[in-house]
Amino acid sequence: MKKCITRKALCILLSALLTVSVFATCLVFSASASGMSVSYDIPDGVTVQASPYGTVDVLVDGVKDAETPIVKWEGNQKYMFALRNGTGAVCEYTLTLDLDGKKFVKGVVLSILNYTSGNVGLPEAVTFEVAGESFTATIGEGNAQIVDIAADFGKSVEADKIVAKVTYSAESNRKYNMYTEFSFVEGEAPVEEPSTAPSESKNLALNATVLNTPEYVDNESQWPCSYNGKVNDGIIAEYGALGMAGVDWAAFYYNNDSAKNNFDGKVGEIVLDFGSVTEFSSFRTHIYGTGGSGIAEIEKVEFFVSDDNSTWTSVGSVTENLTGEGAWAELEAEASGRYVKYAYTKSSTVGGVFLFISECEAYGKVAAEESSEEPSEEPSEEPSEEPSEEPGDEPVIAKPENSAFNLDVQLSADNVKAGSSFVATITASNLKSFLYGVEATLTYDKDLFELYLPTGNFLDTLLAKNVESGEWESLTTAEAGKIELSFVTAEAANLIDEDSFAIVLMFTAKADVAANLASYIVVDAVAGTNADSDRVDGTGSFAKITTGEKAPVTQPDAPVIKDVKDPAAVIAVEFPESVKAGDIFTVTVTLEDLKNSFLGVEFALKYDDKAVMPVLPADLMKLFSAPYVQDSDWESLTTVEGNVINFAAVNAQQANAIQSADDFVFTIPFVVLDDVADGYHIYISIDDVALTTVDAERVEGQGTYADITVGNDGPDEPSSEEPSSEEPSSEEPSAEPSVEPSSEEPSEESSKTSPETGDFGVAAIALLALVTAGGVFAVRKFR
Repeated sequence: MKKCITRKALCILLSALLTVSVFATCLVFSASASGMSVSYDIPDGVTVQASPYGTVDVLVDGVKDAETPIVKWEGNQKYMFALRNGTGAVCEYTLTLDLDGKKFVKGVVLSILNYTSGNVGLPEAVTFEVAGESFTATIGEGNAQIVDIAADFGKSVEADKIVAKVTYSAESNRKYNMYTEFSFVEGEAPVEEPSTAPSESKNLALNATVLNTPEYVDNESQWPCSYNGKVNDGIIAEYGALGMAGVDWAAFYYNNDSAKNNFDGKVGEIVLDFGSVTEFSSFRTHIYGTGGSGIAEIEKVEFFVSDDNSTWTSVGSVTENLTGEGAWAELEAEASGRYVKYAYTKSSTVGGVFLFISECEAYGKVAAEESSEEPSEEPSEEPSEEPSEEPGDEPVIAKPENSAFNLDVQLSADNVKAGSSFVATITASNLKSFLYGVEATLTYDKDLFELYLPTGNFLDTLLAKNVESGEWESLTTAEAGKIELSFVTAEAANLIDEDSFAIVLMFTAKADVAANLASYIVVDAVAGTNADSDRVDGTGSFAKITTGEKAPVTQPDAPVIKDVKDPAAVIAVEFPESVKAGDIFTVTVTLEDLKNSFLGVEFALKYDDKAVMPVLPADLMKLFSAPYVQDSDWESLTTVEGNVINFAAVNAQQANAIQSADDFVFTIPFVVLDDVADGYHIYISIDDVALTTVDAERVEGQGTYADITVGNDGPDEPSSEEPSSEEPSSEEPSAEPSVEPSSEEPSEESSKTSPETGDFGVAAIALLALVTAGGVFAVRKFR
């Protein structure tokens, strides 16, 4: 039975069904003063002393001593931030000074009271960590006075924070650490060395196509690694950053007869296609340099050019200065060609199985274009009344040298009409380490779109693994045109790993927006917190969307289903006879006419991605509504490839075999896209049916397909592929939403904040809410 759900009903359903996670108190706190702030991380058993002692913000109040020198703590507690070690053992804690932006620092001072007769003493050791470097602190001497814990870096270091790692003594006369100030010594910005890149030239390789990036990925051994970095993205990989952190490196690999070999063990080659014959003035490439365990050195780099990617001309080679912690092989020589080849000769003396490459560059002069025409007093053309469909230059996204992860943005549609909605999904990928928090800035054109937040709570937009059971907090803020996304967790069990983090936001095109306008949804200023509580930078992305009507969808032919002689079972499918654009409907699949008992079922479900979109759970076993399957030891091996869902479910226990139609039932929710015309036929086919019997015999079953018409009102009950001779049941399905469309006109206020009824975006988010009880759901297919 098909039911339409109104905008008002959707909001009620969302408010009722979406849940908010409760964030547990974490031992990481912060305060601020004068733009800077201090936070601390303490283990169990170490406590912060309450009033009359000061809070952590006294460490950035600019007062090192009280009005009179502090010789004891009585009467001066408000100037001190006090910690007490109650563990009875040596332990560690951290103090972090946030510098309120990047600053040049050449030293740091942490001031503390030493008063041993009062159980107030000094830590055993302190190390300051600044911009990835560690500096051992010198602890001053003296009793009954303020002592400085200091480090002189001997150079200027650019940093946005300073972390003090403190080793806390267990001695009774040093039970209390009482700090008064956390400050730094300002350094000077270093004088920039002149660039070694050719002057008045541009790295043309950034826009070239890489024809053969060397890749080596191993996720199976005890030393997992990922060396498949892009060699023309402008990111210089870090020397020594290998393992899973080595994603910015590309690797040639040769080890005897290994199946992972990607070159002949002598010369590795990378070819770039510049699209047309190009004039070059110089070439260079960044390599690993000095070898190590399993890492070979490169003894020669040679550069070639070609017009046809077949006949090559050598431009020259480099054999010197190819070692060190990262090295550049540079050659100034004029040459022309469409293709450039970089050839790396493995060292004959320093062997290994890997050759690491970070960047391939080719420079050419870019002349400024000057117009020789005199400016005309009269405009040459009348201004066009039609808005331009181009949004101008693409957004420039920050690309940190050592990006810790990516945030990828995908849109549910590439075109949206006035008053309609679309969904933006932001997912984390290419993680170099686990994350406890993610933050980013999302910008959009506030003159074209409005953010629509059904529940008013950004936490409900977060679809991450363990969100429902985990302790998550949203610190997100929003204003017109910009959303400062921020999500954090305190639980190690709920940290973010690959494919476990997604944010879903819905936008509505304003009712008066013109057609043929193009815009970008941009995610940038990406950062996260890793498992070591360090702040790491990430890389954002953007997606383009245009306004206006789209061309009508072309009607596909009905699917052809393979005819199986004497099938072991038959697929039966139930579906609504008709739907409307924006509707939510379900397809229910069962096995009938079983001729055996089965321990495995597989088939391919193909849907029309121009007309519908499935919503699949993270745990695909949640699709099965038969308690028999869910409660027994069945395993889903289902995969999704484009618009084909390859279903596979297996069980090793003969006692749990499928023996009747009631044992194997699953339901797939779909959303009808909002640009599907009336009269269109939506086909969803189920074919290539195979089953495994209890005797481990593989047999075939008969498939079928659903034919659903858009725009025509059908009967209330879903129809089966085969008409039933039995009398229809008088019972109405209890799980079907029964909210009928409202006949009331929307109020002026509600029409400003809610999208129109039937919108794809509203339906998609409502559907996510409706099936929340079945697990975290995410849209798997985007157009």
